[in-house]
Amino acid sequence: MFQIKQSQFLASRAVVFADDNKDEFDSDASPFGIEPTISMAELAESMTCIQPIIVPRMREDQMIGLDLAIVRKKPTVIS
Repeated sequence: MFQIKQSQFLASRAVVFADDNKDEFDSDASPFGIEPTISMAELAESMTCIQPIIVPRMREDQMIGLDLAIVRKKPTVIS
């Protein structure tokens, strides 16, 4: 799951396209015609990735059940 700023949580896959610094007249330009208004670093800073994890509940070295925990992380930009 992920969240952008304070939006609702989104539980799906996401694809983020970076700017290719080309316009529609370049032969190898992106076919999507997208002109981003923020950088990838700004987008990553505004996002939070939410990872649910299962944590064993222990009592005196014996597992007595399972709990659900949430880990929040900022995404990493790879260029």
